[in-house]
Amino acid sequence: MTDVTDVLLDTRQIEMDAREFSDILAIQSWTQGTAARILGVSIRTVNAWANGRTPIPHSVAKVLRAVNHGRVTWIPE
Repeated sequence: MTDVTDVLLDTRQIEMDAREFSDILAIQSWTQGTAARILGVSIRTVNAWANGRTPIPHSVAKVLRAVNHGRVTWIPE
């Protein structure tokens, strides 16, 4: 498994759109509320990302892609 720090330090800046964001949440069976808790943001922020109203930060995109591809295991509290 890759450490989350390694994922965040990756210098590639690949944009994530609202569809990819929403698809990853669905694949992981995360509600917007779950995603907000895991990512440390408000549900309103997650909703804005999911609806394309606000750009998704690169750090969030990197972590979600790592979780989605099994490079990071998320263990809920």
